[in-house]
Amino acid sequence: MLSFSLQYPSLLFPGKTQFDTNGNKPKLFIYSKINSINPLSWIKVAFWLKKQQPDLIITRFWVPFIGIALGTILRLFRFKNNTDLSCFMR
Repeated sequence: MLSFSLQYPSLLFPGKTQFDTNGNKPKLFIYSKINSINPLSWIKVAFWLKKQQPDLIITRFWVPFIGIALGTILRLFRFKNNTDLSCFMR
């Protein structure tokens, strides 16, 4: 599973933390690689995804701000690649 290392800049985030601190760790290995405000991380993530050679990528986003990062990553990933992509907005 691929996730965000930073979702919102501190200026836009009113809470204390952007991470779940309830202590229950999921039984998944989560790669926190996407920085929503750093376009260089989007390029790195797209190339990292290409190396992983997934059969399917499913994305979900909830605000247009996040969609910019995910859309760019998917466009870069999709270049000369036939992996199926599904994107959902809540």
